[in-house]
Amino acid sequence: MKKKLVKLMLVTSLIGASLFTGCGLNDAENLMEPPRLSISQEEVKALVKDVLDSNAKLVSPRKGENNSAIQFVDLDNDKKDEAIVLYMLKNDKYPLRGLILKQQGDKWKIDDGIKGIGYNFDNILFKDITGDGKLEIVVSWNIGEEGINKGLSVYKYEDGKSVELFNDSYEAFAVDDLDNDKKSEIFLVKLNKDEIKAKGELYKYVDKEIKLVDEVKMDGAIGIHYSTKVGMASKDKKGIFLEATLGAHSSITELIVMENGKLKNVFYNEDTESVDKTFRSYGAISEDIDNDGIIEIPLLRAPITYEDASMAEIPWITSWYKWDGKDGLEFSGEGYFNILGGYYFKFPEKWNERITLDYKYPDENNGRDELIFSYVDKGNKKHRLFTITVFDKKDWEKSSQKDGYVKFFEDTNKVYTVSIENNLTNAHAKEMSLSLEQIKDNFRIYKFNFQ
Repeated sequence: MKKKLVKLMLVTSLIGASLFTGCGLNDAENLMEPPRLSISQEEVKALVKDVLDSNAKLVSPRKGENNSAIQFVDLDNDKKDEAIVLYMLKNDKYPLRGLILKQQGDKWKIDDGIKGIGYNFDNILFKDITGDGKLEIVVSWNIGEEGINKGLSVYKYEDGKSVELFNDSYEAFAVDDLDNDKKSEIFLVKLNKDEIKAKGELYKYVDKEIKLVDEVKMDGAIGIHYSTKVGMASKDKKGIFLEATLGAHSSITELIVMENGKLKNVFYNEDTESVDKTFRSYGAISEDIDNDGIIEIPLLRAPITYEDASMAEIPWITSWYKWDGKDGLEFSGEGYFNILGGYYFKFPEKWNERITLDYKYPDENNGRDELIFSYVDKGNKKHRLFTITVFDKKDWEKSSQKDGYVKFFEDTNKVYTVSIENNLTNAHAKEMSLSLEQIKDNFRIYKFNFQ
């Protein structure tokens, strides 16, 4: 028992020195016994938990795929993962901290070089920015309340120590290899609300430092960027897709690409200093909706019969467009997102603008989520084609009124059913009708991310 207590005190003192002081650790103090030669996330959690007090706690990044407080990644390309522990010290000059644990033989070397100001970690990425085959740590920090002001730092980890290569403020950012030269570039959006101007800045590792190499004008009338992603804008060109709010509820997409080493905002209008081509009435997010490897840009349109409806009453149809390689858009397809129902329904190619939708919210429909698809003839008469109804599983299982509902999908909580109109008399409506198999083919569960 005494040996275990001594060992625990030794480990606690070493980790505690790293966690709770701003001082560096010398080589003798910077080594600790690991639980085993290979360490798991749970072991790191337990180890760190033993030394945390009321002034420190583990914190996870708010966004991104690397959203754990403890992460494992091979930073120095030695085929062994380092453990990265993110935590916060309250009432400290640098409250946001990152601790890097590196295995050296049967011991672990600690580096406490990641330090930042702010309220929390917004995101953390691991990218090769210097082009040496090793990964740099890219950390974004929420500096202001509600994440309004943000900062970004880049750290190089080498010889057991992390060195900050770069830091700056931003409104939105992306890090990726845009020009296929084996080095990731840093793209920062700077927004000046007083002058109603915005610009994108491109930073690149040149001559052993990260330098500003290009700028591009952006729409300055936006509110905030609520989504930023990098992906293929065409078969051979990568792009940055930025979704931004505009006014009370409208939004736009800005697409940034590189051509001949220069940034280009493909939809930016120099005369109006704005992006009008991708304007839509509500927020939406670009994505590869048809799984062809190229990201589509969403626009919104109101179905027929909703010409006089209020904005909130309209079940908006999403029209998808691909970048045409110049400054325009090419139509790619349409569909409808049912947010409460948790699914997306792709419109078949034979459908046209005479298809309309009627949506009934669960609270006004006995708890059922109901979406009616209809064809509207030239006399503006609706011909119901089919209805997708979503039941809570418990309601479906105890329901005695299942006639007319065909279950075609279910998950843990919901049952998805369809009722198809088989007595259509209008010839055009018959052409627009879908079979059960066609409905299943065009339906898919969709996980909505509101970050």
